[in-house]
Amino acid sequence: MSKKTLTVNEGDIYFIPLFLSHDMSNKSYFRYKFEEDRQNFCFLRIIKDLKGSGILIEVFKYIGNLKSPIESIISSGRLFEPVLIIGDGIHKKRWRKIGETLNYNCELHSNFNQIKLIIGGLDNPRIWQNHKTKDPNEDISLIEEGIMWVACQLESRIVKLLSNK
Repeated sequence: MSKKTLTVNEGDIYFIPLFLSHDMSNKSYFRYKFEEDRQNFCFLRIIKDLKGSGILIEVFKYIGNLKSPIESIISSGRLFEPVLIIGDGIHKKRWRKIGETLNYNCELHSNFNQIKLIIGGLDNPRIWQNHKTKDPNEDISLIEEGIMWVACQLESRIVKLLSNK
């Protein structure tokens, strides 16, 4: 029995349902019909697939329905700094592609070279940036941790952030 490999493309935009964060993340939503008009969603864009190290994404501030214009989503800015996901939300059809950024370039559209993540343990933190690691020479408290988020954890983070606004 072969496992199907998850394929994502840089610049693809997916919706994130804001009403499923309580649902277990290993459930398949393949047959689930999301409502175009009456449900609220957040949106993400694939920055880069780092293969075994996760999928780097940016989550946008825009909240809307499935008919939301791509340009409005992108121009809303990031809700928080880019994070890594394992891809379970996409693989299980919990998050679905709604569009793409035409002629996407991760540097031009998402400032890939400026994205930083903290990797390693508390005793030896390192900064990952542009596929390289270095010792920190700056305040690391403002840099995202390089952990891979599962769908329900990321959804919970988004819901919590939005409820505090």
